[in-house]
This record gives sequence, structure tokens and C-alpha cells, in this order.
Amino acid sequence: MRWAVEYITRSGMIGLCIFTAEDIEEAQEYVSSMVSKHGHTDVFNLNALTDGAGVDELYRLFPRLTSSVERDEMPVREHQ
Repeated sequence: MRWAVEYITRSGMIGLCIFTAEDIEEAQEYVSSMVSKHGHTDVFNLNALTDGAGVDELYRLFPRLTSSVERDEMPVREHQ
């Protein structure tokens, strides 16, 4: 099963991680390791993705990321 989670790095960058885990327990273990082993300061908003999930599902599940402003000349799609 595919999962997605938001994270914040030590430098303050916000990102989205998509990964595979067998079940919710394994997904939560991976999220914990993102903090303990990979140094992210915060990992939150864990969501299971449906089979065949596309960009529209990501926009629905992670609306805070879709409302981001343009940074470093990287265009960001406005969520509608």
C-alpha cells in the first residue's frame, strides 16, 4: 500500500514523502524513523493513498501544501 506524509526538515523546508508500507503499523514506524534517523523536525498528516492515486488526490489530502506561494521561481499550482 502507498502512503504519503508531510515533513519539515531542520532547515525549515516543507516536503511531501510518498512511500510503501504493508499496513498502518509499518507506515507509522517509517514516519517515526523519519524523525529519529533522518533528522526531520516534524512529520505529520499521514494518509493512505488509493490505488491509482494521482495529483488531484494529493491536492485533496494535503491542501496546506497546495496553497503555498511561489518560491525560488518554482511555480506552484493554485488549488481550486
